[in-house]
Amino acid sequence: MMRRMVRFAPLKGAGARARFGYSLGFAPAAERNTLAYHRTLRSAELDVFEWFGEVELVNPLVARATLAEAAGHWFGAVPDLETLERLLQERVERDLCRDMFPGPEYVLSFFAAARGRMAEAQRLMGDSLPEELREKALGRSGLRLG
Repeated sequence: MMRRMVRFAPLKGAGARARFGYSLGFAPAAERNTLAYHRTLRSAELDVFEWFGEVELVNPLVARATLAEAAGHWFGAVPDLETLERLLQERVERDLCRDMFPGPEYVLSFFAAARGRMAEAQRLMGDSLPEELREKALGRSGLRLG
């Protein structure tokens, strides 16, 4: 359910912007009025992530080592679903990551649904998905919490 990922967005020259985080197979995206789950490596997308910033790719070994260290610290601090849920709650409470998609409320809505709190899940999801897909997405996520 939680896949670690690093993504690069090329910039002009020999640089790129890097993000690292988790792809969550239980949080679908809406594509053409249907739900698209990214449960395979090929379809994986970053659902919860941190921007690393610009990486110079002139020396790939240095870039890799620098990024691996930063990503390793973040993945070490967020190793499981319970910690991820707390991180998302903190982001919502502090009004962080509003410019990211999916936002923390969207991902957190699946945790609420898995705990049987459907009204809270609907509120958190808001308008992130078309109305006809919201209940379907929350009911089918497959997220199981202990």
